[in-house]
Amino acid sequence: MPFFYRDETQDLNEFARKEASGSFLQLSDGFTHYQLSNPDAQETVVLVHGFSVPYFIFDPTFEFLTQSGLRVLRYDLFGRGYSDRPEAQYNIDLFVRQLRELLDGVGARRPVHLVGLSTGGPISAVFTERYPERVHKLVLIDPVGAKPFALGRAMKLMAMPFLGETIISLLGIGGMTRISSSEAGIRLYADQVLPGYNTQMR
Repeated sequence: MPFFYRDETQDLNEFARKEASGSFLQLSDGFTHYQLSNPDAQETVVLVHGFSVPYFIFDPTFEFLTQSGLRVLRYDLFGRGYSDRPEAQYNIDLFVRQLRELLDGVGARRPVHLVGLSTGGPISAVFTERYPERVHKLVLIDPVGAKPFALGRAMKLMAMPFLGETIISLLGIGGMTRISSSEAGIRLYADQVLPGYNTQMR
């Protein structure tokens, strides 16, 4: 069905990729949109976002860790943001493969500090299980799957066909993003990722 909110109707093509900020890397399942800061730094932090909000949910975290002198990589999962929507089964194997190929593509040779938020939690955990030699430290923020929870009345309405799209169109993407970011409560301190960095979130 067509979407009523106009800021979600852009075609994801070569022109859109040229207009987007960040970089793109062709992986085996499609293009991945990513941003890498301080490419010559020794320590790498990788930020894996959750189900709904693309990598910009990490804006303050990315900026803070970058200013702390770390090499920071964040990216859009397949099906989100400016990354491709491959015709594939969207399971843990797809996302673990995306992360592995992206790390290879940006030349991350040393073990990384892997941070997974929400759905990014199980992706990061399974990646660590499969490739323990590639992960120095694993940080999970509110990972899904750890504890079942009941959907509230509002969320049940949002999950209904047509009605959910209508509610989102009324709230607007900006409103949904603010709600998602607020509920996630993202405040990641650099010294939680790398002990010894004596810095504080402003």
